[in-house]
Amino acid sequence: MFFDEDQAALFIFDDTGAYHNKIHRIGQGPDEYRYIYDFYIDTLQSQIGMLSPFGQLFHYGFNGVLIKKTDLPNPPPAYGRMELLPDQTCLFWSFPDDEAEYDVLNIISMETGEKTGGFDYNENDVLTTWTSQDFHSDEQGNVYLIRSFINEVFMVTPDGLKIAYAWDFGEQNVNVNKHKFPNTIDRSNNTILFMNAFNNGETSRYLPYCFSYQNQTNLYYYAYMRFAFMQRKHLFYNKKTSEYHHFERTEEGILINSPLLMTNEYMLAEFSYEEKELIKPYLFSDKDRKILTDFREDDNPCLVKFTFKK
Repeated sequence: MFFDEDQAALFIFDDTGAYHNKIHRIGQGPDEYRYIYDFYIDTLQSQIGMLSPFGQLFHYGFNGVLIKKTDLPNPPPAYGRMELLPDQTCLFWSFPDDEAEYDVLNIISMETGEKTGGFDYNENDVLTTWTSQDFHSDEQGNVYLIRSFINEVFMVTPDGLKIAYAWDFGEQNVNVNKHKFPNTIDRSNNTILFMNAFNNGETSRYLPYCFSYQNQTNLYYYAYMRFAFMQRKHLFYNKKTSEYHHFERTEEGILINSPLLMTNEYMLAEFSYEEKELIKPYLFSDKDRKILTDFREDDNPCLVKFTFKK
């Protein structure tokens, strides 16, 4: 499945990669939504959950037909991200608000729509808005909270958050508590100013990097890191050997975008049109090379599988 955030549409493909159908229900009808911020796939229930920020969760079957709609508790007034838990509850992240008292992290039953747990998490609004990823899960079903400017990764438990692991870069570790950031009167404008400063290196003396994406397998901890001037690097930590490996480009000179899927053997990432001629010589089949030859910059997204060397 592939989620197009701009269209608020979910495209469904079968196991062979062939297009099956899509869920795209923009409107005001009973099975329609105005915006979608996140989604999950429940293979046990054969359902897809699609999150409206206005406190509604739409449950569709794999055939695209609406099964039910869940009204989420209020407060919080808006919901941002979610992660399905193994016990048929779902963890939701909401943007913090200094003027309101409510839990930022809420656990809600997918059967009843009722809140079964929740706890607060304090973070500067500008840094919160910058974060593009909130959760990831491991192969055992544990859920982790990820923040862009914090080296620690937190495991979510029924009682709250506990540190699962942390990246240690010595003197380069980020400590956002040492610095003052803009207030939250104009969140969107402050965020734009902050992003421009970071991209231009003006904040690099105290925020040299941020985490754009993180994941893990039973073999690796992984981070996709962003530095000033749009530089990006991949960081792997081998759990068995305790060895680090970091790079900006592969040995073939290819840039890899933020991965959409990662295993011990490979990662899937969206293809960058600028890398077209660099990637072509390393494709394994004539069919793949033809797809790349015919690919145009305004075509639908194309995924590339990058296999790890042994």
